[in-house]
Amino acid sequence: MLPEKNNQPLHSSKENVGKYKEFAMSDKEFKPNTKNALMSETPIPTKNSTMQLALLEYEQQINSFINYFENNEGATITNPFFGDLNFDEWIHLLYKHAVHHCKQFGLV
Repeated sequence: MLPEKNNQPLHSSKENVGKYKEFAMSDKEFKPNTKNALMSETPIPTKNSTMQLALLEYEQQINSFINYFENNEGATITNPFFGDLNFDEWIHLLYKHAVHHCKQFGLV
């Protein structure tokens, strides 16, 4: 999600970004089976051979994300659906997204 790794342009129409961002920042949940227009129906192959390696990579990505915002005060990163998000907005969206998938897989 860091600028050097996320080169996707805004996918949503400029007219809709405001209401999409309002939803993203709300406590409303994603609907079950919400489709991502930028992803295929077929999952991409896994990159890591074990869950432990996947979690290590995830932890490194989270640390990189935090480090980026600590070193770039006031920065925003464009989300292809919700527009420019600052650190707090990304944290809210990431939490919302994680809860969505935890519910999807019956973990909560």
